[in-house]
Formats: sequence, C-alpha cells, structure tokens
Amino acid sequence: MKNTLLIDYVLYLTARASGAFLRVLPIGAALWIGRLFGRLAYIVNYKRARIAYANLRAAFCAEKNPSQMRRIVKSLYRNFGETLVEVLRIPKVDNAYIRRYVKIENMPYIDKALAKGNGLIFLTAHFGNWELSSITSALIELPLLVLAREQKMSRLNNALNAYRESKGCKVVKKGMATREIYEHLEKNGIVGILSDQDAGKKGEFVDFFGRPTSTARGAFTLSQKTGAVIIPSFMVRVGGAYHKLVLELPIEVMDNEPGRSEAMQKFALTLERYVRKHPEQWLWLHKRWKSTPLRKV
Repeated sequence: MKNTLLIDYVLYLTARASGAFLRVLPIGAALWIGRLFGRLAYIVNYKRARIAYANLRAAFCAEKNPSQMRRIVKSLYRNFGETLVEVLRIPKVDNAYIRRYVKIENMPYIDKALAKGNGLIFLTAHFGNWELSSITSALIELPLLVLAREQKMSRLNNALNAYRESKGCKVVKKGMATREIYEHLEKNGIVGILSDQDAGKKGEFVDFFGRPTSTARGAFTLSQKTGAVIIPSFMVRVGGAYHKLVLELPIEVMDNEPGRSEAMQKFALTLERYVRKHPEQWLWLHKRWKSTPLRKV
C-alpha cells in the first residue's frame, strides 16, 4: 500500500512538472517529445506491447503479416505518447486552439438529437485522442457529464479529472452516480461514455472482428430508459496536432432486448470500421477478447 502511494505521488509530481514544461513549448516540439516517449514506452512496456500484438494477430491474421502488425504496435505507442502530451497541455486548450486544430463533422446530428428533448449520449472508444473529445464539446458550449472509471493512482486520477472538468465538463464515477446520469439526460443533457473494453460475465456478446466480444450494456440501457439518442463519435488524429471529430449516424435503441442487442452490434461494427481504417489509433493494449468463448481464431 505504501509503495503504491509513493509511486502515485512521484508520478503525480512528474506529471505536473512535465505538463508545466510541455505547455511552454510549441505544440510541434511537445508532440515530438510525446512520440519519443511513445518509442521508449514500447521498449519498457513490453508486456502490454505483446498483448497489443496478440490482439492484432487475432483481428488481422488473414490480412496483415507480422511485420505490418509490429509496425502498427509501434505506431500505437507513438500516438499514445502524443495523446499523453496533449492531455498534459489541456490547460492551454481554448476556443482558438479548437478552431485551429479540430474539425467537427456532422454537427446537425447533435441539433436533431437534442430537439427530441430526451438527452444525448456521445458513445466513443479509446481511439485517437479520446480525451480531447469532451474538451472540444465543452468549448463549443456542449458540456458533458463524463462517465469515467476510477483509477488506482488517486492523485493522478484526481489530476486527470481536474483537467477534464477545467473546461466545463463534469466527471462522474462509473457505478456511483446512476441517478445523477438519469436526471441529467431527463433535462436534455449530454453524457459521454467510453464503450470498448471487456465487460466480463456481466456484458453482452456482440460480433467484433469476427469474434464474440463481451460489451457493456450501460449506454444502451440508458438510452432505452430515457429515450436519449446515441451518437457514436470518434476523435481521429489526421496528422500531428490536427484532429477530426466525426459524429456518426445516431443510433436509436428500441425498448426491448432485441432492440438493445441490435444497437450494440451497430456500434461494434462502427468502431470496427474505424479501427480497420486507423488501426494505430485504437488502444490495443487492453485484453479486449478476455471473456470470449472463442479462444482460437
């Protein structure tokens, strides 16, 4: 316990010092440091790199050779390094930054969804710079209630949540604020949810890259009970500091079990389409197929 607290404190101080340094650098130089950090993390974090490679092999064994998959893993770490730098630079992000570096596609989908009066759920994944999505939404005057998993390192976790909330969003812990989320949607509010990690025995299996994949029902159940529209959204890195926030066609969930399953499958196929197009931008480090009954591909 003491070791965890010490590591948390050291990492917290390191993050604060690194953030202060990165915020005085031009964005190009800061991202270069991020890519350098990503290369180093690829070497040091070899266990996770092996998980990423195994996931890629499961998804692309018929389409890509080992050399191509290793390059994707290395690119994944470089993108993660850039994302980490951008998170540490959040205090500098303002409307001018968003106008310069983020292009938003299909904004009318938001107006149509909110016009129904039942709230809106932005459903996304650990893809591109997912943290920039909520910041962008808040700065264009669409603040979110962000559903976030509590991390083990409490100081780092609190610092990250403070960054998330600094532009107008509010963070709620998964499993701790269900009533608050329902009330927010009932007031025609907007909720942001990540839905791309293994949900274990409590999840529902959908087809993802040809394998049964345990997926959380939470966002889809919320939609059923409140009438909130689900809009899949992805922050795609198009090069360096430039991003494209793409809003996909809204998903309306029918109020029955088959309707929920159909909506979950739609989102899984949408995410798969993005991952196939930009495999280096998805966080393959997580054991996405941990609960699959299909052990071999």
